[in-house]
Formats: sequence, structure tokens, C-alpha cells
Amino acid sequence: MLLVGGYAAGQEPTDFLELQGEKVPLAINSSRIGVLSREDATFEKVREFADGRGYKIADQLPGGLYILDIGRTHERAELVQVPRTLRREGGELIAQAGIVGTAPGIENPLIITDDLIVQFRPELSGERIRDLFAENSVSIVEASIYSANQFVLRVDETSKADALQISARFQSMNDLVEFAHPDFITVVEPRELLPNDPLFGHQWHLRNTAQGMGEEDADIDASLAWDMEQGAAATTIAIIDFGFEITHPDLQPNVVSGWDFVQNDNDPSGPDIASGSRHGTAVAGVAAARGNNATGVAGSCPQCSLMLLRIGASSAASTVAAAIGYAENHGAAVISNSWSYPAAPALVNALNSAATSGRAGLGSVVLLAMRNSHVDDCSSSRLPSLDSVISVGRSTNRDLIDDLAPFGTCLDLLAPTAWLSTISSGRGTLWITSTDMLGTAGYNTNDILAPCPELVSPPADALDYTRCFIGTSSSTPLTAGVAGLVLTASPGLTRLEVQHLLQDTADKIEDSVGVYSPGNGRSAPSSGPPSHGWGRLNAFEAVRVAASAAQGGRAGVDLFLRDNRLDWGNTEQPSNTLFEAPRGTIGHWESMDIKVDAPPYQTAPTAATFENFPDETPSAVSGDVNRVYVRIRNRGPEEAATATVKLHWAQFGTALPPLPADFWTQFPANSTDTSQWHPLNCVGSRDTTCTVANLAYSGSSVAMTSGDAARIVQFDFPAPAVDPALSNHFCLLAMVDSPQDRISQASTANFFVDGITPNDNNVTHRNYVNLPMMRSFVERLLVRNPFDRPIRTELRVTAPADWEVSIDSFGVGKPFELKPLEQVPVSLTIGNAFGRGVVTLSQEELEGEKTTLIGGLSLRFRPE
Repeated sequence: MLLVGGYAAGQEPTDFLELQGEKVPLAINSSRIGVLSREDATFEKVREFADGRGYKIADQLPGGLYILDIGRTHERAELVQVPRTLRREGGELIAQAGIVGTAPGIENPLIITDDLIVQFRPELSGERIRDLFAENSVSIVEASIYSANQFVLRVDETSKADALQISARFQSMNDLVEFAHPDFITVVEPRELLPNDPLFGHQWHLRNTAQGMGEEDADIDASLAWDMEQGAAATTIAIIDFGFEITHPDLQPNVVSGWDFVQNDNDPSGPDIASGSRHGTAVAGVAAARGNNATGVAGSCPQCSLMLLRIGASSAASTVAAAIGYAENHGAAVISNSWSYPAAPALVNALNSAATSGRAGLGSVVLLAMRNSHVDDCSSSRLPSLDSVISVGRSTNRDLIDDLAPFGTCLDLLAPTAWLSTISSGRGTLWITSTDMLGTAGYNTNDILAPCPELVSPPADALDYTRCFIGTSSSTPLTAGVAGLVLTASPGLTRLEVQHLLQDTADKIEDSVGVYSPGNGRSAPSSGPPSHGWGRLNAFEAVRVAASAAQGGRAGVDLFLRDNRLDWGNTEQPSNTLFEAPRGTIGHWESMDIKVDAPPYQTAPTAATFENFPDETPSAVSGDVNRVYVRIRNRGPEEAATATVKLHWAQFGTALPPLPADFWTQFPANSTDTSQWHPLNCVGSRDTTCTVANLAYSGSSVAMTSGDAARIVQFDFPAPAVDPALSNHFCLLAMVDSPQDRISQASTANFFVDGITPNDNNVTHRNYVNLPMMRSFVERLLVRNPFDRPIRTELRVTAPADWEVSIDSFGVGKPFELKPLEQVPVSLTIGNAFGRGVVTLSQEELEGEKTTLIGGLSLRFRPE
């Protein structure tokens, strides 16, 4: 909500904006006036008009917005008469004029005209509303066609009060008015800035093959998603921007409708070539340029329809709100906004309405670009802070954020793009390739810094595309296109279900900086603000969950078990992939969903308490029965009617023993060979198959909240007889299977556990142990060859600095050979160990220059 405070005679002005509960002081400049010129007005004409009245142009802003210096300072009552005079005398040159206000945290000046927006309560009668108009010297400019009892009003020119003061009067009528505020005009800030550096092969954000020295797979996996879904004409993406090249051959096939809210006609092209239409053209191309048409580039939803809605580069809040309302009421499934604007209540109301009432109550998916500067964009006065929108940041072609990336608690997703400093900082190497104005009108030859080199020379249409698009202006429509793919695959999803799906399937890039919470997967550094949201957008993973089985998807059910703290179910890359630059590995044997409770027992965990439930080393005391808890989640929007959970144990080692030959043919019953992999019973029974019914959505977006529907399955683990020559440590292997989400065929054709776990989110294992801390420690374990063939392998160790780690027999980092299925006991010695720490031992197979992770284990030390 926006409130404007007045001031009493003889006092200093105390005007302020209240944006979403945050009071922002508003300073009125007593010697300047803002004017919005009509679109055919040139700079020279505006200057001549100003000069003729003794005024000077102090600043020129986008969209024909000018700040005029009117010389001496004026008292408030006198000041408000100046823009009224300019409107009367400006004729066809001046569209609007008003006093100038500035507010901290709002980058551009606010032009306070005589217009205001008032939302009366729904029960208020038309007669009472008309009486209020007369009592406050205002008349109707426009009644909203989207919100009942909402009006744009104009203060009578004879009134000594201005729109700030009249708004305050209305706002004080709490029983009659929901909100009231000036219909101020300000710059609608685009989320991009032009670099001065010089279609599918160039579009690394869709498919990154390390072109231009980028990081392979630092993309959204669009080509994989397109194998399942490419969008459809019935799915409409609304782009609200400053103008469009609607005849562009890569856009025109997908354009189905549009409106110009400046000219009030159905042609959203707009004349503002220099700073508007090229921006909107590039934005639209990123979202839904026609794909597979042998022309130019592809958008992320290449077969989706485009609704192009033009606002001015400087626009009134009512104009922007009207565009959003139009999108909602004309069937937009997705609404993409690559600009920023203060959180005026009318605009907030429009965004919330679209998100809750669009698509016949399912909600339109509304996306907003975060700022392009290194600031917290999540204060309550900023639109990205709204819960009803998806706020999009940016990542580079190296899967990093750049040094000027936005941050904050409202940041939901990163998506590939770039910024002006990306290349110079070394954080990335390429910008975005998209559609441009036809010929010489666009970015390629009109960059205000320096000409942007044409894409290719030849072909003849080189100037119709640009490689110079950047910023969250690009990452936002990219994400909007993916939302379009998801909704085409599953049109019945709600807005919130789409948001959850995009968040839950994001790749956890650059954990070293983003520091994703083990509890819910969202960026949560111990110091400093969140910078990575839920991670970087992955179209393939999101579409696969939503798409039907016939398309190769999961039909809305995706059960998963987590292999490590960064794993939330993605398998396009193995769960042991560390998304850093360059790529690394993280152990897939550190399951977050298996916990042991040795006697004496603690209170059994629930979904709400599982994360903080103490995890213990299994007791090996004869007669003891350990309890093992396995957590099952479903990141799909559909309920899994039934699921089967099984748990096995095997002796601790590096690479794990292979599954017996009849394991999968007998599954879910038990193998006839239980000599190495031992099935465990469900608690209090002799049944080794536990059943879960009606497993609802429980993805990372709701983890550790009251909406977390994860289920906990309990097994009995009797203390096993152990080999006295080996340490008392065991691997626990969990599997979940459902008629709606089967363990993959690739897995059931495989007996190599360390090859199954990282590639199948229905399988996980726990190959670690929690140990009391001591300065020196000797651990006995098995080094194995899990294959029925000889291998050349080596062991690698990571440990805290200054800890001394050695391995007898084979050493560390020294290649050696193992016979088929050979297992060798070794001693791992740890010395000079102080405090809390983790020692990780991994085993890699060496094949020429290729190395493959085939197993590992972790020893977690803690002070007693």
C-alpha cells in the first residue's frame, strides 16, 4: 500500500510513500517540474517550449520524460499551479506534467501529476463514491475495467491541494478506501545495459557446449526439455515492455495479440526505437522466438504464443497496472516483466490479482526481473519482494554470478545471462543472442556506448539479431518461456505449483558462494545476504516432472531420495556433480534421508523434526536393535497413491559390493543371495517391504515448513555379527519404487551400486560414519573392485588442513590394480586432528586420461 502524508502550515513537508508497509520519505523539489512529452515530440520542440517560458531542461529521461528547471523556488500552493499551466499551454506537445519528488531507494524521480488512483471498498455504493468525488474536488479520468471500484481521478485545477494531499485525505477514510496514491509517472527501468562487444549454436543459455570458453552444461538444458515439450499456441506468454518489432520473422509467427497502452491501440510496435522497441524485441525473442523454422534463434518456449503489451519507458502506475490487468484478463498463462517500478498499491494489486485470479483462478505465472546492480532488491517497497511473483536474478556461462549481481531474500531463481562487467571480471565470457530490430534500427548499430558488432557477416539478416543482450531483462523471459513449457505439458497446474517446480528442480550452482541450506536447498550464507535463490533454472528437470509418461515425463509424480546436501532430485547430471567452475565432485554416499538411532531410542522423527534428528553410528552390541529412519519426498504436484520402500545393509568400504545376480528379477522381494546385501525389516514386522500411501507434494520449496508432507519410514536393524578384523561400520542402501515413478530401467539393468545411486533419484545410500574426535585414529576398511573385470584405480583423500592422513598398502594418489571383485582390507590412519572435521576417501577408476568416480566414504569427526 502507498500512503502520502501531508503537512501543516508553517511546517516542513513530511510527504512520504508507504510502499508495502515501508515508509519512504518523499522530497519535493520546489524549483523543478517534470513533463512527459507526446511521442511525436522532438527534443528540440520541448527545449523551444521550455526556453519560451524561461525554463531549462535539467534532465532528459527515457520515454520522453523531461525535468525542467523553473528557476526560483516556489511555495507548494504556487508550485502545483506551474504544471497545470504547462499542460494547458503545451497543447499537443505535453501529455502530462507534475511536481517532482525523489525518494531514497527509488532510482528515478517521481512526477506527481494531478492524477491519483483510489480503490474504494467493494461494498461502497456508486452514489456514495460520487459524493466523495464532489467533496474532494476530483473528477473521474478512468474507471478500471479490471478492478471494481478502482478509479483514476484528477484534482480540479482550481484546487489549492495537490494529488499528494488529496490522496492522503482518501487514505484516511479507512472504512471506505482500501488504498489511494498519486498516479505518479516515473521511468520503467529496463533490466539490461548494452555492452559494446560483438543463432542456436550461439545460444549458450539454451545449450552450453563450452562454446566461447564457457562451462559445459552451464545452461537450462532446453534442447533436452524440447524432446518432451516445445510449447503450444494455446499457451500465451505476455511480454510487457517498451515496444516491439512485431514484423520480425522470428517473432511474427508466434504473435497473437497486443496492445499499446501509450497510443491506446492494438499496435504495440512503438516509435521509441533507441531505448524501447529493441529492448522489447530482444526480450520477446528470448522467451518465444519461433523455433525449428530455419530462421535466426529460438526462444525457450519456441511454439508458445506471444502477447505483446507496450508501456512507455516512463509510465504512470495506472498504465503499468492496466497492462498487467489486460494480460490477466486476456488469457496470459505467463506474464514476463523485464523492468522495475516502485511498489505502488495499484501495481501491487494488479500483480497479485494476475497471480491469484488469472487462468480462471489457477493464477498466471508472473515473473519480475531483479535489479542489475549489486544491491538488495527485496525491501518491501520493491516489487520483487511480493510473494505472488517469481523474482529472477542472473548467472553466467560459467555457472557463476557476476560481481554486480543482485541479491536478497526474495531472489527465487537464477537464469543464464550476462552483464556489462561479466567478461572483464572473468566470471563469464559471452552475452545473449536474441532477436533485434530489423536492419539498422536495433542494438547492433545504435549502442549508446559503441556499435554492437553484427552477429554474422554474411548472412543478409545479420543485423536482425544481436549477440549483445544482457541483464535480468534476458534471464526473466528465459524463465518465463520455461514456465510456458511446463504449463503446456500440464495446463492444470496452479501458479504456485509452477513456481515450486521451477525452484525444486534448479541446479545448485556455485555452492562455495551461494551456500545452499541442507534443510531446504535455498541460498543461505552464514554471513551476508542470500545471493543464489534456489539455484540456476533447469528446463529439462522441470518439464520432465510435469510432462506425461507418453512424452517421457513423470506425469506429476517424482519421488526422490537425497544423496548429499546439494541433491534435491535432479539427475540430468549425476548427484555427485559439484556445479562449480570448473566442475568438481561431491560424494553421492552421504544420504540426507537415512538416519540411525542406536539404543536407547529417541522420539521418532517427523517431517518437521527429521532434519535436526541426531544421526548415530549403529550399535554392534549383540542383541541391540538399531532403528533406521528413511525419509521419502515427492517433488511432483500429483500425489503418489502408493510407494514401496526397501533398505539393505552391507559391510563398510570404498566401492560397494555389487548387487546379487537375481536382485532386480526378485525385486521388490528379496534376492536369494543375502551374503553381502542384507535386507532389513519394517519396524515391528518380518516384512522387508514397507508401504507408503498418498505421498503428497514435499519438494524443497516447502521443506522444513508446515506444508512439508515428506514421509518417514522406519526399519529395524539388529546389531549384525561383524568381522573382528574390520571396523564396525556399515553402508545402508535405500530404494523407493512406485507404479507412478519406477526405479529406472537403466538402474534395474545395473548391479554397480555406486553407478546407480548418483543417476537415479529413487535410490540412495549412506556410506559414512559419525565418530568421536581424537587426535590420532586408525580405521580399518575395505577397498573393493565392484566389477567382474580387472581395474586400474587410485584412492584420493580430502581432509581439513594440517590433518595427517595416510593409507597402508596402496597409499594416496598412487595408481594400483585390483582383480575382478577383489576386496582388500586397508588401514586409514589420521593424525594431528583437532576439532570437528570430515575426512573423505574416494576411489577412482583410471582408463587412460579418463577418471571415473566409483565409490567413496566419509568419516565425520566431532568433539565429545
